[in-house]
Amino acid sequence: MSYRLGVVGSPIVHSLTPRLHRAALDHWDLVGSSEAIDVGISQVADVAQLMESFYGLSVTMPLKELVVSLCESLDETAQRVGAVNSLCKQNGTLIGRNFDGQGFVDALRTDMGMDVRDRICIVRGSGGSAKSIVDALVSAQASHVALIARNRPMAEQIQRNYGAITVNPDSLDDVALIVNTVPYVQGAAVELSEPRIAWSDDAVAIDVVYYPQQTPWLNEHHLAHRRTGNGLAMLVHQARHQLEWWFQREIDASVLFSAVTQ
Repeated sequence: MSYRLGVVGSPIVHSLTPRLHRAALDHWDLVGSSEAIDVGISQVADVAQLMESFYGLSVTMPLKELVVSLCESLDETAQRVGAVNSLCKQNGTLIGRNFDGQGFVDALRTDMGMDVRDRICIVRGSGGSAKSIVDALVSAQASHVALIARNRPMAEQIQRNYGAITVNPDSLDDVALIVNTVPYVQGAAVELSEPRIAWSDDAVAIDVVYYPQQTPWLNEHHLAHRRTGNGLAMLVHQARHQLEWWFQREIDASVLFSAVTQ
């Protein structure tokens, strides 16, 4: 059997996901391929048709929330956050799951040595990635999560779904983590009105994008002597969960890291 895998979204040219898929296939001695397919918002209905010829698809922006309506079954996380990043057909049923948040927390723990339990966290943005990360932070028992967002109605919808969340607070003390999920426009981060922040000594700043590796937003935090990380580790860890779901076998994250760092 040959396994055809892929990733859909737009823009997709810089996606490392096909490398991760191929690395897993090679590691398991399976025959197959993976490709990046540019699918925009207006073409989202095509994803269901694509799944007729693909074993599994990874879903990236801007489709994560849109493909939910195409799925016949969703896992609990995808239902809570209203977004999907992994698709697979099982017994003719199109199933959607979301591993973004799980991959994010795994990356924090294993690559940054950080546990968010009882810590104060900030998430910039209110889209699909922000929802997944908020869900993961709450599940990991962060003591408080603050959303900084331009779209206040969307942020308040997230707030209603979880406890211990504030939207656009005036100030925050002892902040341990800030995560940027806001997309870049022509290479520049969208400006948001941020609160007065007092940082913890071990504070970490994470940008969920991995291209470029060091964004201007991350560089600001680096210059302020905070630890920084991009979205590469999150990508790898969510891909590990995704691949293990598709193939029902385990793979070490180091195998996948090698595929995107060499």
